[in-house]
Amino acid sequence: MRRVVLVHADALLDRAALRAALPAAWGGALAAGPGGSPDEWASVYRQIQDDWDSYWADLDLSGDDSLAQWREGRWRVVCGLFRLAGRAAPPVEQIPRYLDVFPREVGRSCPAWGAGALEALGQLAGQGFAVALLAPYTASALLWGMLDAEDRQGGVRRVLGPDELGQVGLEGIAPAHLARLAGADPAETVHITRPDDLFTQAKPHHHQLEEP
Repeated sequence: MRRVVLVHADALLDRAALRAALPAAWGGALAAGPGGSPDEWASVYRQIQDDWDSYWADLDLSGDDSLAQWREGRWRVVCGLFRLAGRAAPPVEQIPRYLDVFPREVGRSCPAWGAGALEALGQLAGQGFAVALLAPYTASALLWGMLDAEDRQGGVRRVLGPDELGQVGLEGIAPAHLARLAGADPAETVHITRPDDLFTQAKPHHHQLEEP
């Protein structure tokens, strides 16, 4: 079995850049889907961002049903977008489309990787390591879309977001279980949570993974 580097999204993403990119990205995806002006959808998304907390105020993302609560909050955001755009909300049958499919399309227009992050992932893959990404608060589809845009998805074997983890956050999840979710042997997995550790691990002659 190939050795695996499991990289936390916090070591990869520029969150400020992601927040800035999301309005136009959602605008483009929605214009191509239900139709309308990309700029109008982007403007509506910025209104959502400005009032973000109100969509989540009564939701508990730390309880046993955190995944259901997280998906409810995201669905509220989608319905809010349509309401502010003067449109009828999509039917509930389209929840998978907007929560599981659209984020990948949105991610393709979000250049929000941290400086040097993609290069480091490429170096790891080039050294023969399998790479998995851990995003406990971010939809995995969004990250897959961001990888699509850079043509880097081939170097990443899995992305573990809340849907894959079965919860929001990492409370109560042991590192060994995370490794297994990534399809890896826990003994052959290195967990990276900081950018500095990512860059160190990616150095061609770094031998941490060769230790038992």
